[in-house]
Amino acid sequence: MLYVAVLAGATIALLFGLNEASVKPEFRFLIFFKQNLGSTLLNILCGCVLVYAKDEIISIYPMTFISATILGTSGQFVFKKVTKIFDGDSKTKVGIN
Repeated sequence: MLYVAVLAGATIALLFGLNEASVKPEFRFLIFFKQNLGSTLLNILCGCVLVYAKDEIISIYPMTFISATILGTSGQFVFKKVTKIFDGDSKTKVGIN
């Protein structure tokens, strides 16, 4: 059931991104899909590994349905923000521009 929570969290993050991107006039679903495929798969993989190791990490991160959902959602947001820092086309205070 915790694996479903990770998938639900990743889906929520994708829907937030789709909602934000779809209002732009140059929006294309195929481009959105290509840009988010790698990070989403990595997010799901990392979340599933943490759920699998839940007995070993219980002292630092107790795994419940809600925490697994948050893990699935926040992992996507954090990954996107970190990759944006290193994107040369984005203006950031920190990063390689």
